Amino acid sequence: MTEEEHLRSLSDAELETRVLLVPGSTEYRASGRVLAEHRRRQREYAETQERSRREFEQLQMDRAAAVADKQLGAAVDVAEATKWAVWATALAAFGALVQGAVAVIGLLTK
Repeated sequence: MTEEEHLRSLSDAELETRVLLVPGSTEYRASGRVLAEHRRRQREYAETQERSRREFEQLQMDRAAAVADKQLGAAVDVAEATKWAVWATALAAFGALVQGAVAVIGLLTK
């Protein structure tokens, strides 16, 4: 197993312990490689977090778009129903006028 493979096999805690070793210890020569591996892991973690954040934001945008589509559909349905209600009201008013006219004509012809 190469030193790089060995460092990659260490847990984060073991790696951080090696990063914190006092210069002059038996592990001092490897500290550059240890630091490099530690930074690589930190970078990898940050990239994973960023990717996760972007995926979450995309999911939120997709959900918001779906809700907006449903709201638009509901608004179109309400507009259509309102149009029919206006027509029904206009016809009812016209019918009331006709009834009134018939009543007046009926009174005048008696």
